[in-house]
Amino acid sequence: MEDEKLTDLESKMYDAYETYIDCDNTLAAAQKKAEETEAAYRDAAVKYSDRYDYTNMEAKEQNFRETLAAMKEAQAELETAQKSFDEAAEAAQAAEEKVNEKKEELRSSRDADTDYVVHTARIECSCAVRDSYLALAATHGVYTRLIPQMTVKDTLAFTNLISFGNCTSMENPSVQEAAQAAVDAAQQEIEANKGMGDKIVDFFVKPEKPTASMESMAGQVLGECLMEFPAGAVWLKGRDGVTINDEAPLLRRCELTCKYGGQITILLSGQPE
Repeated sequence: MEDEKLTDLESKMYDAYETYIDCDNTLAAAQKKAEETEAAYRDAAVKYSDRYDYTNMEAKEQNFRETLAAMKEAQAELETAQKSFDEAAEAAQAAEEKVNEKKEELRSSRDADTDYVVHTARIECSCAVRDSYLALAATHGVYTRLIPQMTVKDTLAFTNLISFGNCTSMENPSVQEAAQAAVDAAQQEIEANKGMGDKIVDFFVKPEKPTASMESMAGQVLGECLMEFPAGAVWLKGRDGVTINDEAPLLRRCELTCKYGGQITILLSGQPE
């Protein structure tokens, strides 16, 4: 997979999931049509077989035959739609697996990668659920393949490092708030589900109450990305012996740690793959 670009694999994955969604919609429509035509057939069959009503028998027979044909046609369409859906689901899963394999390949080669990092490089955080990007508000006057090059001092949160959106770190106040809300809601549900017998037993016996805890919420809730770095923070493992305006160039092997514990690494240098 070394000769396949991550962006190309992701494009194929997005296309595969679009096909999957289309097939899902087609399947839902086919299921609805099959249900409706079956209901129409059953209704026609009941009327056609009514031994107490022999009026309009010719029309009833025609309706019976037409609804039977429509039901069979709808069932055939449903089978085709189900097959297409299954194939699309399998293709989408396979495409996603290829993307994940490529990302793992890139991660495993990162420590030894001395490629210069440029504006729009893609980054990952151990506490994030999606990738983000690096950016420069103003260039340092040095370019690699016509793209502004970055340095180890480009560490401004939400300026050089674009927000990851959400965060899972329990050190993050936003995540703590979300976790506490989840704990409170879970505790309320526990209390609400108690019957009268449970409440009487609780009154006399005072058993240890089942409780939800903040610890149990770790990795289960999301908060807002509030990444923060100490003043003067720099990316580690920058290029030695070379400078850009007296600052070390940023390399793909570099890493940075957020105040809330997230380990930020560089997935793609930003240079054309």
